[in-house]
Amino acid sequence: MRNFALLNAYKNKAEAMKAWNKFAAELEATGYSELVQLHHPPQKAGYRQIAQCIAALAEAYEASKRKAGEIIARCPECGSTDINQYNMPYGPMWCMGCGFRVEEKNDQPNPFLNPQ
Repeated sequence: MRNFALLNAYKNKAEAMKAWNKFAAELEATGYSELVQLHHPPQKAGYRQIAQCIAALAEAYEASKRKAGEIIARCPECGSTDINQYNMPYGPMWCMGCGFRVEEKNDQPNPFLNPQ
């Protein structure tokens, strides 16, 4: 699980549920209510289990955005999804958070500019 730090982010169940409700409301407002229902914590969940549900929901949300083409990559250095890609959909990608060059499968020259 990539969001391991999230497991220790909450001190009690009320704080974790407040975070869950806020995140769930944001996603439901943007049309991701199916993901929210799928990852909803059980009724008698403790704060660590709620944190696990938040992390799973965050990863599912990111995966659905990646599948839709909204997220191109995630920076391996800082974890940001704010990636600037030149010569889309080909060419190098740079993290806008830390400046790291993100290597991805499509990190290749644009065949329309450089025919082989």
